[in-house]
Amino acid sequence: MVFKCQENWLPSDDVIIGITSGASTPDKVVEDIIKVLLKFKAPGLVFQSLPS
Repeated sequence: MVFKCQENWLPSDDVIIGITSGASTPDKVVEDIIKVLLKFKAPGLVFQSLPS
């Protein structure tokens, strides 16, 4: 499934975004969503996962 995102949908100033997931949602899925959101707000940010 492919979703098309409208450009400039996220406000340019500071935002608070809540992310929830069920127990069966893999951590990797949540991490990928966070990475996508960070790309919108901080395009040059380098994201590294902490070792578990």
